[in-house]
Amino acid sequence: MRPVLFTLLLACGTPATYTETALSTAPPPPAPLTVSALVRGAPATFKVTGLPWASKVTFFGSANLTARGVCPPAIAPSCLDIAQPWVTLGEAIANQEGEATLTLTLPAAAPAQVEVQALSVAFGVYGISSSVTADVLAPNVDTDSDGALNAAEVTAGTDPRLADSDGDGVSDPQETGTNPRLADSDGDGLDDGEEVTLGTDPLRADTDGDRLPDGDEVQLWQTDPRRADSDSDGVPDPVEIAPRNLVINELQARNDSTVTDATGAFPDWVELYNPTSTAIDLTRVTLQRGSTAWTPPQGVIAPRSFVRLFTDENTTDPLVAPFALPQAGGLLILQVDGVEVDNLLWGELGADTSMARVPDGGLWALTAAPTPGAANRASTSTDPSDALFRTDSASEVRIWLPPTSRASLDVDPYTEVPAAMEWEGVYFPTVGVHLKGRLGSFRTLAEKAAFKVDLNAYEPRRLRGLETLTLNNMVQDPSYTHETITYALFRAVGVPAPRTGYVQVYVDDELYGLYLNVETIDDTFLERWYGDGTGSMWEGSYGTDFTPWAVGSFEYDEGPLVEDRAPLDAITNLLQQAPNAANLRRLRQLVDMDEFLAEQAVEHVSYHWDGYYTANNYRVYVNPTDGLTTMLPWGTDQTWEWQLDIYGSSGALFTWCMQVPECRAHYDNHLRLVAAAVGDIDLETQLDTLAAYIGPNVPFDVRGHRDPGWFQGSVDATRNTIQNHPDEVLQRLSLNCTGRNDPPECSLCDQVPFGLMCRLPVDWHTAVQTCRNYGMELAEPRTTQLNDALSAITAPYGEHWIGLSDEAVEGRYAWATGGTARLTSWWSGEPNNCCGGEHCIGTNFGDVGYWNDYTCSTRLPFACQRVP
Repeated sequence: MRPVLFTLLLACGTPATYTETALSTAPPPPAPLTVSALVRGAPATFKVTGLPWASKVTFFGSANLTARGVCPPAIAPSCLDIAQPWVTLGEAIANQEGEATLTLTLPAAAPAQVEVQALSVAFGVYGISSSVTADVLAPNVDTDSDGALNAAEVTAGTDPRLADSDGDGVSDPQETGTNPRLADSDGDGLDDGEEVTLGTDPLRADTDGDRLPDGDEVQLWQTDPRRADSDSDGVPDPVEIAPRNLVINELQARNDSTVTDATGAFPDWVELYNPTSTAIDLTRVTLQRGSTAWTPPQGVIAPRSFVRLFTDENTTDPLVAPFALPQAGGLLILQVDGVEVDNLLWGELGADTSMARVPDGGLWALTAAPTPGAANRASTSTDPSDALFRTDSASEVRIWLPPTSRASLDVDPYTEVPAAMEWEGVYFPTVGVHLKGRLGSFRTLAEKAAFKVDLNAYEPRRLRGLETLTLNNMVQDPSYTHETITYALFRAVGVPAPRTGYVQVYVDDELYGLYLNVETIDDTFLERWYGDGTGSMWEGSYGTDFTPWAVGSFEYDEGPLVEDRAPLDAITNLLQQAPNAANLRRLRQLVDMDEFLAEQAVEHVSYHWDGYYTANNYRVYVNPTDGLTTMLPWGTDQTWEWQLDIYGSSGALFTWCMQVPECRAHYDNHLRLVAAAVGDIDLETQLDTLAAYIGPNVPFDVRGHRDPGWFQGSVDATRNTIQNHPDEVLQRLSLNCTGRNDPPECSLCDQVPFGLMCRLPVDWHTAVQTCRNYGMELAEPRTTQLNDALSAITAPYGEHWIGLSDEAVEGRYAWATGGTARLTSWWSGEPNNCCGGEHCIGTNFGDVGYWNDYTCSTRLPFACQRVP
């Protein structure tokens, strides 16, 4: 009989098709796979554990057991059985605990035995689970002979293969009142069957009501769980027992910004945990460091609670332990009634990190997420600044501006003024604040202003290791997600990029709304990424570039006191040389081209038009370790929605590179890696997770756009680009575009009688260079006949660039290939040089064939004509 199980499980359960996947390294060891009891017509659960978080997992099944243990074909080097009929059961995403679970209902016609495996994909690495072969049970049979049918046991949540599902010594049907799925129904540490034997109540964790769990009394203290005073000495068992279990639960030896005392200082601290159900008097407790012993003069630790105690070798406060906790390491001893009950020997601890038991009372671990006076949580981070960049909740930030500071910012928003700030209860009495943002994103204090907060402005202070906070207002990103997902993509391919976290900002106790804390690119950031943050860094914006006329506009941001612009000048000078292989080798001695091209690939895949694509919003850093200049992204709020040509850019370094076949091929490789990374890190799921959190908050963003429809439309447009653009990039790469005489598809251009009509909107300089990359020039309608012919063909494309400007001399309109325009075809009232910055010319303005002057950064389609 032909196996039918998996073709009947799901409507989509058709045999899967695979392609060979080559791995550069050996696949990871098989991940553990567990399968619940399988009963026809009943739900079944498949679970894989030990996976990287956010792994995408596909579950496969087969009823062909002739090749048992062979994994689904061609998905790893060991999978060679291409004939075995494996079928896809479904998919799941691994949670933060590394578990991926699939639940489905088995069909009534399932066969008697099946094999199951799962394939995981994380960051481009494939992993296969262990193989599990399982029997499929009939629903109306009592497989385990416990008196209950299989189907009924599955419904009850018990295992039809086990007469005693929870292993407590009582068969499932006999458990009356207790839970047959739990060996310990009351959670007291004793199995139900054992409690019946002892004479205690398996439904009560504390049979004698003395606030000590029965299990603890039996296993830890050997007292009678049926008697509150086991030894009849007049002292209740809890009073005699509880202090023995007190533990040191957490310790921080350098508290820079975790928690303050009543004076606002940041002393060291230790936390004690009482795991019992009885309060403990602190006057029975002693902490000892070296020869110094200290007992709190008052206080109680409530049951299953914590107490945080500050320590300071210079204290006169009787409630503070009079010793230091050395950052380099030391030994702390905990005594109760003069008897040592716990101790901690720790090594060197960084600022704002701690040693903590995880879970509370458990094993020691180093953590960058201290929780003084609260339950400890697992943390894989040892960087305390990670706590400032959470995207699943919003931290509370409060800024207080004195009247003089507020008045100053109204007049001069970019000059720093004194203010006070509080982050999640950590108070900074004096910080420096100024507003941020330029064209498009700038808002005043009367609106949703964006802020730069300098913690170091007036005194040496840091927050979780950071000196500066950048609080973006997100007014140009209705999705509230673009910076977070775009920087995540940059980081995924190895490009240094900021972390982000959501915050609710209050100014003078007035809610300003939802903001994004974007990690500031400063020496602290550079140190974290490069290991050395002492190099020189410049900001590029508003046309700053490696050209003789624009290199002087780089703004010095970080580095030695004496600025050395030699690296910028060296790159600029080289880019004036011919773009060829020999000069590319020289360029590689100045620029980290691998990092630069990876950065550019992400810009183009994410449609980051406001970055180096338009010579704006970027940083360049000279890494002192190797002397190479690198490029860092910034200002990614307007990404994923404006279409860009993957070979287009007004950036001089990128444009030069695209004219060298070897450099262009290197860039193509990075495009492929970035396109693949979008799926590898599951950027779409990241977007949806962010949107699910942000969406309900949009109407309450009091100074933002507050438009749920606009928010959802932007999220949907972003998702559409994430879903489709990587494949479009790969398809474009398959055309083998070289930049010379490419097919029209390489630049989204249509062939027309005079050359090409390119539909993609770009700035004027990019249009000039793109035409030249094709061996053409931006169209120059120098005569009435040419202007009419051009207009007749390009009318359907609307306004577009022609090769005319007065950039060199105001009012003198010259063609890009030389010569002054004798013919003009201006629309009424043009050219008007609006605002003093319109120097580049387009046509079809107002009506077909009429010209208008625009700012050269305006984005329009363009026409390329063949050079005679």
